[in-house]
Amino acid sequence: MRLTVKEEKLNYRLPEFNVMEAQEELKDLQAQFETFLNRRELVAVAANQVGLDKRMFAIKTKEGVVCMCNPMIVKQEGLHTAIEQDANLPDREFLVVRHNKITLDYQTIFGTNEELCLETEQGGDLVQQMVQRLDGISIADFGLEIFEDFKAASAEEQQEVVEYYLNSLKEQQQEIQHSIDEDAEAKQIQDAVTFITKAAAGEIEIQMPERIMPKVGRKERRQLKRKGLLELLVDPITNRYRDLTSRGRIK
Repeated sequence: MRLTVKEEKLNYRLPEFNVMEAQEELKDLQAQFETFLNRRELVAVAANQVGLDKRMFAIKTKEGVVCMCNPMIVKQEGLHTAIEQDANLPDREFLVVRHNKITLDYQTIFGTNEELCLETEQGGDLVQQMVQRLDGISIADFGLEIFEDFKAASAEEQQEVVEYYLNSLKEQQQEIQHSIDEDAEAKQIQDAVTFITKAAAGEIEIQMPERIMPKVGRKERRQLKRKGLLELLVDPITNRYRDLTSRGRIK
């Protein structure tokens, strides 16, 4: 396992995968990530940063290296600027905007669902970078690269650069949103992503319709099952139980 040197291999979104069907592979990857991170001065790494196609990243914690599969940031609060580096972009630093606090949903390698609330000092910025990496987004795509003269500048001069950067981000966001609004398919995808994110965050309550239990006796149910008709009790349109006996389906 080693860092990918070709940036073009990182510019695509890794899709979600079935954790339960990849149990043996994930146990092996857990061991590989542990070895990789413990041998380097890195705190976290995304799968595509080391040439893997699984939507997951590994991060060092007090308890050891933890792998987070299919991560999704479902809630975020506040904004701040930070100076960050990327393992695949050595010797380069970028000024970026991060959320002060995030809520992360993910699956463990055993398939259990977990939720974490992280602030900046708890690794929140790093987790945001990892999720973006899995989405095919690098800090070089939206960050402002800074050099030694920025660090040597006065506080007032640095603030002026930060304000310029923030204004440019707002303009980019407006241009992107305008393009999405004019593209029906892109708007549909954006609305779907927004709905899924809000549902995962608990902001939208999804209620399943209640089914009306049929008045079918035990003997009739056995007959239905034998004839392969038991599943036809539920009407896919109304979600109500059909009365198969009245249609002469049971004899």
